[in-house]
Amino acid sequence: MTSFSKTCLFALTAGVMAGPWAVVHADDADVAEVTGEAAAEAVEATEELVEQVEAASVEAAAEAAAAADDGFASDLERLSYAIGLNIGTSMKNDSLEIDPAVLAEAITASYTDAEGRMTMDQAMAFLQTYSQKMQQEQMEAALKEQQEALAANNAAAEAFFAENKDAEGVTTTESGLQYVITEKGDGPLPGPSDSVTVHYKGQLLGGEVFDSSYDRGEPATFPINGVIPGFGEGLQLMPVGSKGKLFIPGEIAYGMQGGPGGPNATLVFDVEIIATQPPATPAQLPALGD
Repeated sequence: MTSFSKTCLFALTAGVMAGPWAVVHADDADVAEVTGEAAAEAVEATEELVEQVEAASVEAAAEAAAAADDGFASDLERLSYAIGLNIGTSMKNDSLEIDPAVLAEAITASYTDAEGRMTMDQAMAFLQTYSQKMQQEQMEAALKEQQEALAANNAAAEAFFAENKDAEGVTTTESGLQYVITEKGDGPLPGPSDSVTVHYKGQLLGGEVFDSSYDRGEPATFPINGVIPGFGEGLQLMPVGSKGKLFIPGEIAYGMQGGPGGPNATLVFDVEIIATQPPATPAQLPALGD
């Protein structure tokens, strides 16, 4: 500990000992008795305070030394560099391709009020035109990607359904849905307006699972008329207690809107029908005001 710190410590400790820890005996008002425990606590607290002050001073000195060796002549230079670094990093993260030298030229011209190669009006007009051009290019790229995905999904579906229709136990409906019941239950068939409770696992043709009530650890309940057409149709073909598989063409799945797997993707569901609940009849509905 430095001599300055020791001096501070002595002064602080003396002040503390003359404070609320001092106990004056009634028999001798001129003599103040300081308890040993309170005095020790005061000294310890003061030492900790001095150590914290010294540590902060050392840290500040180290930071000042590091700043002096960073190659900048002033905080103004550091600020300018920091702002430029932030701008450059943001542009790089946004994948915005620019010419850094021209960017620096424009910043200098604008900041110093020098005559630049563009006026502000010209710059804003160009940015608007350029933005529209980029949006158009992005839309065209997205459309091309969608068309390629559609062609691939249609080709995969055509080959799959042509082969799968001859698989053991598979039935093909008029809509193009293919299904197989692997375990037939003895319960009622769900109706088109029923709500059903099912366990299911949805996959793409490649085997990628996109949704599963099994993974969530509990079955799902939903109205049949609130799901994709092929899924709703398949549920009505399986009595309660049944287990089976549904092979749903893209046209009666998510179609061109592009759900899991992209536009017109074929979906495959493992399904277990647990229960079905018909819609409430008027007599079962609560009366107004109840």
